[in-house]
Amino acid sequence: MALPDSGVERSADGALLIEVIDNVLRLTLNRPSHRNAISAAMFRAIVDAVAASANDPRVRVIEIRSALTAMFCAGADVASLSDPAPDALTVGFRHLEDCVAALRDSPRPVVTVVTGDCLGAGCSIAAASDVVIASEDARFCLPEIRLDLAPVLAVAALHRVVQPRRLALWAATGRLFSAREAFEGGLVSEVHPLAAAEAAAVTAVAELSRPSSFTLDRLKRTLALLANSHAPDEAQLFELMLSSATHPATQAAVAAFLARRQNKPDNRAA
Repeated sequence: MALPDSGVERSADGALLIEVIDNVLRLTLNRPSHRNAISAAMFRAIVDAVAASANDPRVRVIEIRSALTAMFCAGADVASLSDPAPDALTVGFRHLEDCVAALRDSPRPVVTVVTGDCLGAGCSIAAASDVVIASEDARFCLPEIRLDLAPVLAVAALHRVVQPRRLALWAATGRLFSAREAFEGGLVSEVHPLAAAEAAAVTAVAELSRPSSFTLDRLKRTLALLANSHAPDEAQLFELMLSSATHPATQAAVAAFLARRQNKPDNRAA
């Protein structure tokens, strides 16, 4: 898949809008008839777009948002559970897992903007993102338990970022929780009034666009390594640190910093 050169590409029958704006790949959930419940086609389109972004030099940041102000995502389309055959269910679950893995493992930082309700798979997408900006009126929920379905995949996605006791409560009760609670639990990075959420997202995207893509990839891989192990492999950590420190872009930035410091009259660090 190639990302669009200009304009908006409507994927998954128009339910996912794909566009590259400056250095940002913007993915917009746009399925109002189903309250942005994510279909198999939408999951596949997200995975394909994220994969394409890794090889597109235009893209420095991925941004995920909703076309609906009052609803970010109603979760995975429940229709995917209608066929009880294990093979069919496995295919549906795999779509969600592939989407979460694609976002989590992407070398590009992922910023998700949540306004309105964020349910089920929407929470998984947020958890797989690097930065989550939420409006004060946003609400979150893991509703699977209401179907007497253990939210195994959602819990697997959220456990990397959410405090265990909060996660246990949210998953076992299926209760709605506020953006502030999501922030306190670790799912959300920042909470802003609805009118300010857009500006906050623009700021986050701009800040994440400044470092080189290589450096951000080193950072994401370091965070993933720490999340995947209680006792991280020191050799791997040092390899990541050294490869980042010796990269030409990093060396150039260090040299420029040292030159600025050297040229200061009092010779103090900038």
